[in-house]
Amino acid sequence: MKKLLRGLIIIAFAYIVGIIVVKNQIVTEMEYGLCIGALLLSVLLIRHTKKQRLLHSSFKKIDQMDGVKFEEYLMLHFKKKGYRVQLTPVSGDFGADLILKRRRKKFVVQAKRYSGSVGIKAVQEIIGAKEYYGIENGMVVTNSYYTKAAKELAEASGIILWDRKELAEQFNIESGYRE
Repeated sequence: MKKLLRGLIIIAFAYIVGIIVVKNQIVTEMEYGLCIGALLLSVLLIRHTKKQRLLHSSFKKIDQMDGVKFEEYLMLHFKKKGYRVQLTPVSGDFGADLILKRRRKKFVVQAKRYSGSVGIKAVQEIIGAKEYYGIENGMVVTNSYYTKAAKELAEASGIILWDRKELAEQFNIESGYRE
């Protein structure tokens, strides 16, 4: 919502500037249109480049991300795999960070960007998220590894776990394994 509001303010500002410079004959309408077009293309190119850089992050970069950036990283990769992805609110998400949809299958996903092992709490949160969102499938994705208890609860509950190794295989991330 903040990005949309910021975008609308920028558009309104550009429109007002355009009226002033064209009315005062500082530039022609055509010159102003070309400037706005070039500016728009520049913004789109910068956004595309940022997404590409994020998509091609190494584990070194992933391990330095904050939780929100890791969620964005996962969102881009799941979109690339053909899923429609919805990010949940940063707080009050009821244990889910992403909702994935592809064909008739839906998943709630908990993203855990950790430096230590991911414990049972993450699996409990995704079980709760499945119930809250009414979605049958749950997944926890981490850049790290899971404790034995987390693996046992996930197995018993039908929760999919992606650890560092699975993340590397699914998203073709090069090197960076921590054992």
